[in-house]
Amino acid sequence: MQRRWKLLILFVVLIPLLIAGFTAGYFINRLWQLSRIITMSSGTEIAIPETLPPVAPQPDLTVDNDKSNQDNSVDEETKQAYRKQFGLLDYAKEKTRPSKGSPDRINILILGKAVPNYPGADLTDTIMLGSINPQTYESSLLSIPRDLLVKVPGTNRQTKINAIYVEGLKNGGQQKGIEMLEQVVSDITGQKVDYYVMVNFTAFQQAIDALGGVDVNVTDDIYDNRYPGPNYSYETFEIHKGWHHLDGATALKYVRVRHTSGGDFGRALRQQQVIEASKEKFFAKRGLMESLDFFNGMLKIVEANVKTDISFQEYLSFLFLLKDLNVHQVVNKVLDNSSDGLLMDYHPVMGRVVAYTLLPRAGNYFEIRRLAANLFHLDEIARRENARTQEGANVAVLASSKYSDYRGQVENILRAKGYQIVSASANVDTVNLWQRKADSRLPAVSGQNRGSLTSDSLIDKITLSPDNLNKSVIYDNAEGAKPFSLDDLSQRLDSQVSLYKDPNISADFVVFLGDNVKKVFQKTDENQFFLTDEGLEQEKVENDQ
Repeated sequence: MQRRWKLLILFVVLIPLLIAGFTAGYFINRLWQLSRIITMSSGTEIAIPETLPPVAPQPDLTVDNDKSNQDNSVDEETKQAYRKQFGLLDYAKEKTRPSKGSPDRINILILGKAVPNYPGADLTDTIMLGSINPQTYESSLLSIPRDLLVKVPGTNRQTKINAIYVEGLKNGGQQKGIEMLEQVVSDITGQKVDYYVMVNFTAFQQAIDALGGVDVNVTDDIYDNRYPGPNYSYETFEIHKGWHHLDGATALKYVRVRHTSGGDFGRALRQQQVIEASKEKFFAKRGLMESLDFFNGMLKIVEANVKTDISFQEYLSFLFLLKDLNVHQVVNKVLDNSSDGLLMDYHPVMGRVVAYTLLPRAGNYFEIRRLAANLFHLDEIARRENARTQEGANVAVLASSKYSDYRGQVENILRAKGYQIVSASANVDTVNLWQRKADSRLPAVSGQNRGSLTSDSLIDKITLSPDNLNKSVIYDNAEGAKPFSLDDLSQRLDSQVSLYKDPNISADFVVFLGDNVKKVFQKTDENQFFLTDEGLEQEKVENDQ
């Protein structure tokens, strides 16, 4: 009798363990099989092109004695206490991190494209740079509009950014397309792309349905009687202001509709809105059997419609990261052409088609890169801009005949940023590049040298011809009195600062344009502009609307 009870207890304990083991084994195998289907490496590591130097998070140029430097590192004793308090799962989360990215930032390129039989099936009309801080679980989404005019890597040709992937497909397949798009996004944002995820509209619609729909707050009435349907047809989409529960088909129309007051920029905000709502539903609590069905259904959707370079070994670490993200504190930014936006309209002509494109208002990617670098510290950008404006700096821009074509462009850009432009003679004979010698120190004052010390021994004094400047030079006539303006100018123009003060020019800063101005402010050339066949068809359809 006692033996029978032992067998019964063993049976009761063993059967659930076997079921759990077989279930876990099944899903691990499914994940592994899935990874073999959807994982596509983006190939070689993409270096950030050096059109402009990378913009780091903004340093503080002022000294605040009331604030001491905080050490954010966590000692081992604290970690041990954390593990005891929160258990094995949280310890595993701490130890399991994605292999790419920096300790405080992981960048994921999120791409969305249509499916066959839709206009522009391979155009990546949704382009977002998602960033996660694995230390604080902060996250951000930076939407890049599909109409941004960019240079095709390795050529002088220019097209819309949504066609870069298509160009890669034609010249080397999917991997080439991803590599080219990653390179372009890195050039624009100054951020290294660590991973990418590409989904099509089918995956989006089916995933929303699998979640049971999402709840979103529609901020404005939307009516579009030319919403694109299959086989180049049109249909009407309408939704009213207020809270709505959206199924997959409606959610897809909600994030794709363009003919609204916000245009492409409003669409980008709606995409971010639905992503946030989806995250909450994805990690909602479910019963065991419901969780198994949901997980299996999601795997089938991903298998058929998603491509990524996230490896099988990193799935668990990303699940841990995504689960703990606070969707109510996601930083959402859209590059747009509003009055205070970073982009402006540009209409190149291709044959009989007048295309709609966008260019950076600053003449280069400096402001976009600064935004991307400081997405988790936007208040710092605002603080520094306010301090720079209060300085009220005036600038004189000079250039030899070799670079005179860029002088007006640079003056207009600086004027638009609030700088006062001072007129000065364009005749420049020499440029004095005075810079402090590396590791130079002024000797201690003594009775022997008192009154005879000068800075000459600390400074390299170089005289250059204005025609032979490899890099633009700035004279700091303000002598350090306007640090925020000097920092902005040196980064915006990618210039080297000279300690020489020009007594003949009444300006806080004197800028001498050098050869690098050609790269910093690349000119557009309509002769180099083109649209892919898919893009041309898309442009014609939208011009007819």
